[in-house]
Amino acid sequence: MLDRATSYRRDVVEGRWVIITRHHRRRWEVIVEPDPDAKVLVVVTAYSAEED
Repeated sequence: MLDRATSYRRDVVEGRWVIITRHHRRRWEVIVEPDPDAKVLVVVTAYSAEED
């Protein structure tokens, strides 16, 4: 999903980011937090941002 990211913004939690992406033609938001010590991006959660 992250390879289809279209934008990002700061999350309400300091140090986290919201990645806007698409999956199965739906808009999703993926909350991520960088871990600079491990040099990885930790996915906290992902959810559909569209109503059914």
